[in-house]
Amino acid sequence: MSLLFTSPWGGRLGNVLIATANMILMAERYNRPLFMHNIAHTSGCIDLERLCYEPSGTYDPTSTEAPRGQWRTWPHGEEPPAPVIHRSNIHAFWSESPIFLRQYRAILRDMLAPRIRAALSRCGVADEPPLSEDHLVIHVRSGDVMQSGEGKNHSNYGQPPLAYYQHVIETHGYTQITIVTEPDQANPVLAALQAQYGDKVRIQSRSVAEDVGLILRARHFCGGTGTFAQALAYASRHIERLHCFQNHVLHFPEADFDIRVHETTTPYPLHAPSREGFEALCRQSWVIRERDMTGVQEKPLRYWDEGR
Repeated sequence: MSLLFTSPWGGRLGNVLIATANMILMAERYNRPLFMHNIAHTSGCIDLERLCYEPSGTYDPTSTEAPRGQWRTWPHGEEPPAPVIHRSNIHAFWSESPIFLRQYRAILRDMLAPRIRAALSRCGVADEPPLSEDHLVIHVRSGDVMQSGEGKNHSNYGQPPLAYYQHVIETHGYTQITIVTEPDQANPVLAALQAQYGDKVRIQSRSVAEDVGLILRARHFCGGTGTFAQALAYASRHIERLHCFQNHVLHFPEADFDIRVHETTTPYPLHAPSREGFEALCRQSWVIRERDMTGVQEKPLRYWDEGR
């Protein structure tokens, strides 16, 4: 028996990283090889194409260390041993393994991050020293979640209001702020933050590889709704504090850094309206409170358990 993971999710780096970690844990649990096909990320940030992961044979579900299996090249012509359990795209999230058990932090940091850094180097992005503790990196999602007109948005990813970012900045006293976002810069919080904080704010919309390289240097990082920001935070060897919004928290109990969840004191929509609707949400006076989730032991969540 063997496992086969395919993912044409070329533009979804966060999804690919988390799904790959899940498949590695499946391979360890079943003690069966994992074959990977069509896993190359289109931005060049990671390439897992035609690799085979051979499990260690000593899986320990209580361990917080990365499994000690081995990677090898999967040669053309070699067929995965039958029967084959095939998982593709979102099914790699919704597999038999509950997501966010132990070892995810270690798998992302120790097994997948080196492959990300190697891919970034091939893209000309150097592995530079970490940023200072007073330098906050923020990922503000735009693009497919900021389309004008009803029904055009990727509506499963309602983005945080302006008040969330203001609360993070003002509560923790950051003096330098770099915002990573898509080139369209359509999210209205971008202009609002730059207008409010002036020269403290720098907006970066470069290649995905350059943006990923910056995020991996951040000690303090703030993400919106989506897997991209949080998956990279868990892959980072420099992260010290992660700020998340209530709608979408990928919570790992064994994380070795601070996790701060910021939530509205009144209900906030889980799904994204149009860009115009989101602008209206940002104009409302949301009161934000912060919870320190560092080291909190909770029942493991599955991917669809959004909100806490």
